[in-house]
Amino acid sequence: MRFSSVLLYFDNELLDNSIKLFESKLSKTSDTYKLKSYFYVIEQEVIDDRFYWLYAAYDNAEMFSDYVVNQKTGEKEANPRSKSQVEPRQQFFVCFDSKDNRLYLNDIKKKGFVEKYLSEWLNLKVRVKYIYKSLDEFCKTMKMLKGFRFTQTKNLFSEQDDLFHMMGNQFGQDLPEKLILSVEYSSLPLIDRGRKVLEKLFNRKNQLDDITIIGCNDDGIEESYDFESIIQHVDINVKKDQNEHYDVNIVKDTLLEKLVRKNVQKA
Repeated sequence: MRFSSVLLYFDNELLDNSIKLFESKLSKTSDTYKLKSYFYVIEQEVIDDRFYWLYAAYDNAEMFSDYVVNQKTGEKEANPRSKSQVEPRQQFFVCFDSKDNRLYLNDIKKKGFVEKYLSEWLNLKVRVKYIYKSLDEFCKTMKMLKGFRFTQTKNLFSEQDDLFHMMGNQFGQDLPEKLILSVEYSSLPLIDRGRKVLEKLFNRKNQLDDITIIGCNDDGIEESYDFESIIQHVDINVKKDQNEHYDVNIVKDTLLEKLVRKNVQKA
């Protein structure tokens, strides 16, 4: 299982001793939460005055069928649960290490849930910010640059961008609300021109959305990389049970052991 490593900002700041925020609010260890069509059953705790742990079992509460199919007979049968009942089949794990303000989550797409839930619960503006690998680390994964694409949305910063102004001036219209750019090369070596292109993308990564880089690896095979794939991460070795679920305690203990060992090695 792979946990993405991100920074957790509270009211736009990195706070010292931020575990106290969680301890002061943790009057109950169980909670439920509805976000859009998804319903979450949450278990949370503070461990060793350092870690905040959150586990969520969840699923789409709006999806429902009035029948199920018996796998053995192939027969349709009445669904034993009602529309008001939710079967939380999916799992999501979060661990915040207050020692270095790192938040670890096993599904980066749940970033929005983390921000919204913690903001409401802590009564603070909580924001997740990515920690990217260095450009050198990324360049080790590919040999040639074949192209890239990204989306840029109109805002205070993009309105100053030459590309936005060029599109507006070119067609005699107002600045576009969104600009989607796709660039292709025959191939650019990463030891020279290709690296310069990547440096510019890395320097502007916080201003752009949906960045995808297309490159070739050492075997000449073309591969695509989005910026989520170059976020710093921690891997743990855990297996699912017969019901395709992870044992929550095994995931928690394995991750915490690795994080403690990781900090000891850095010291």
